[in-house]
Amino acid sequence: MLRYLIKPDIDLDAGVLDSIVKPFYWLLIYTGLYLSLKIIPYFMFLSDELDALFYVGGVLLVALLLSKILRVFINRWLRVRKRFSKTPEVLYKIVSLIVYLLAFLMVLAYFEVEITPLIATLGLGGLAVGLALQQTLSDFSRAFI
Repeated sequence: MLRYLIKPDIDLDAGVLDSIVKPFYWLLIYTGLYLSLKIIPYFMFLSDELDALFYVGGVLLVALLLSKILRVFINRWLRVRKRFSKTPEVLYKIVSLIVYLLAFLMVLAYFEVEITPLIATLGLGGLAVGLALQQTLSDFSRAFI
């Protein structure tokens, strides 16, 4: 729908627009629902719970939006080389996992859960995985240079 408003030779912009239209509509509907529930007097006593609920949903929708945008950029970045057909999917899944993990940490921080030990644990786990996959990651990076 939005692809007709831009030049047809700009496929990256069209890909980004096509990938974010649906999550952006949901984000607009979600924001409208939140604002309408905030002004209804019947829900005034549930203000803190509504804020928490809509914060969690908003963070997840923004993470979905960001994940879809990054998918388009990853596919565009790795589309140049034909022999790496599975690489964009693997890389997208890793980046998507990181985006959703950051969203989860933001939700935990909103509810005042101490996330410092969790971040330290994730760092140590990443270091262990990095050391275990050192040769594989080295071969992976050499393939793109």
